[in-house]
Amino acid sequence: MMATYSERVLQTEMAHLIGYWRLNESSGAVVADSSPQGNDAVANGITWGAAGIGDGATAASWDGVSD
Repeated sequence: MMATYSERVLQTEMAHLIGYWRLNESSGAVVADSSPQGNDAVANGITWGAAGIGDGATAASWDGVSD
């Protein structure tokens, strides 16, 4: 089975990542850091649950005005 994009990122440059925010949360104000660094972020003005890239995960979306 082919690795997902996020799995490939984590396998390739894990030691060099400062943070990796997939932006695939379904709700809330915290954006989880998928890297080992644990640098979670705060979401402001993001709409969660948009269609993703076809890997089964959702995506974030912005209105392009105030975000």
